[in-house]
Amino acid sequence: MNHYPTRLIDVDPKDGSIRLVTSTTEGVSGEYLTLSHRWTSNMVMTTRQCLEAHQIKLPLEKFSQWFRDAIEITRQLGFRFIWIDALCIIQDSPFDLQNECSHMKDIYRQCSVMLAADCVENSKDSLYPIRPEYRATSLPFREANGQQASHWILSNRELSSFDSDVNLGVLSSRGWTLQERILAPRIFHFGKAQVHWECPNSIWWERTDFKYAFYTPFGLDEARNAMIGINRKNLQTIFPRKTAETAEGCTRFTIWYDLVSGYSCRQLTLPEDRLTAISGLADLFAQILQDQHIWGLWRRDMPAGLLWTVQVTGIPRRLAAPSWSWVSITGELTFHIPRTMWGRPIRGLLRTACEEFVLEDSANHQHIYSNGKLSCHCPIIKVRLSVHKGIEEDDEYPYEHLRQQPNAKVHEVSSGQIVGNATLDDDTLLRTQCSSLPMPSHAAMLYCQTPLPDHGQRKRHRKQVSLSYCVLLRPLIENGSFERFGYAEIQLKAFFEAKMTRISII
Repeated sequence: MNHYPTRLIDVDPKDGSIRLVTSTTEGVSGEYLTLSHRWTSNMVMTTRQCLEAHQIKLPLEKFSQWFRDAIEITRQLGFRFIWIDALCIIQDSPFDLQNECSHMKDIYRQCSVMLAADCVENSKDSLYPIRPEYRATSLPFREANGQQASHWILSNRELSSFDSDVNLGVLSSRGWTLQERILAPRIFHFGKAQVHWECPNSIWWERTDFKYAFYTPFGLDEARNAMIGINRKNLQTIFPRKTAETAEGCTRFTIWYDLVSGYSCRQLTLPEDRLTAISGLADLFAQILQDQHIWGLWRRDMPAGLLWTVQVTGIPRRLAAPSWSWVSITGELTFHIPRTMWGRPIRGLLRTACEEFVLEDSANHQHIYSNGKLSCHCPIIKVRLSVHKGIEEDDEYPYEHLRQQPNAKVHEVSSGQIVGNATLDDDTLLRTQCSSLPMPSHAAMLYCQTPLPDHGQRKRHRKQVSLSYCVLLRPLIENGSFERFGYAEIQLKAFFEAKMTRISII
């Protein structure tokens, strides 16, 4: 059952006082708008102390300019209600925050239109675009018989683009706004010099000739791809990517991995919101995928979901989450199976090398497990790691476009031979390690890649690679479990004598 917002702002009450209304006790219903905006330090918010006063009258004189503009635009568009998170959620009530955040999917999906403050940076900025004086003239466009078919408008007015206002705008760098844009069915983007309209079918701007309006079937970014996929209820990637010359490497989970990779580059005021800020999207994807969302990953695609690397700037910050989940550490993510837009090309046939994934405890309504212990059955070997400052890469199989290049060499324990490259979540682990004494660890193979069969065809012009895709683990002495600390690509031959082993990762 869909959740109607608990509170809304009534912008056109009968007594004239713009105030906060409670839908459950005041019988409020009907269409409403939402506002997507950047939070500022001096923003007026609803707290337990001022809730009663806000239900009588909102202090408009204390509002930021764009809040006042949003209320005025709501009225001008003929709507009576608007939902603004800072005002409609009691910000110092953990219960209210948790309750309302758990219904973000419904709040944004059910709104009629979302107003996006894409270029607002401080409380004095207006939502309305800047419109300097300009000159314009109309030139008729005639058919061969002389009849006017349309007209051209020549103008010296400089308009901002959708890319500069939206994809590169203020909101594009904020964590919470990603799901707001994707979930909303229609959006008015207020840019620097014009207003843009976005919906799953099209993007229009002020100079669009609506008689000949074109629709945009393809995405401009990962958010746009997700909009289109959700609207079609088909989450296959719009632009197929291949694992090899004839083998497709995308699954219906790839758009999620693309989204999370892009989302990881955004900023959150509270890093602890890393999972909560996309929980609404996760709920919607769960409905379409018919799968269970677990700590930012998916139960039926868990082997692929565990194969990620993170680019950390500065000192890594660990969060309260299982080590195997990307939620556990802040930084820019890359998922490697299936190949996302930041991953390395996959050349060959892929198959899973693990089985029997089990979560050993139950989840709450936010898909958060109390201890996050994950067990599986997979090949595992002991390896040693050493610092690797300069990866020797094959021109046919490059690393240069990755967000983070491998930072370690993988050695066989018995021979000391280098059998692969690794990317550690926290490279400070190697800085304290003597290079002549490689760090011991375990590698668990989750996927393997073998060359495509030739079938007598002519020699392929691209190299076929046999690899194992692994998570790096270190044992926890106290309970016999493992903790993830990195990702590795290891020559498949290193696992020839490996046995299937039941392991637990926390």
